[in-house]
Amino acid sequence: KIGKLKSVVRLDLYDNFLKGSIPHTIQRLSNIEHLLLEKNQFTGMVPPEIGNLKKLARFTLGNNDITGLMPEEVCQLRTDASLLNLESDCGDDPAEIECECCTLCY
Repeated sequence: KIGKLKSVVRLDLYDNFLKGSIPHTIQRLSNIEHLLLEKNQFTGMVPPEIGNLKKLARFTLGNNDITGLMPEEVCQLRTDASLLNLESDCGDDPAEIECECCTLCY
């Protein structure tokens, strides 16, 4: 149902004990600028469809159980200069998320 929130500009789900994977339908949030998913219990990988969110300026994922590589599609938003802040659990050794384009690693 999250994909039906097409006019949302800011989605702050910080510390809500949410579980499961980040839904692929999140790509339907075409106007989203701030997607804050920190401090939940999300698992799996970051959906590459987040790279379709061309207005995204801030995306935070820290303190979840997300693993794998940050998708190139998401990193491309950093290259295109629209995504100013990208934060994830990439600071541990070993890192939960491998992210060469993150602005902050936890």
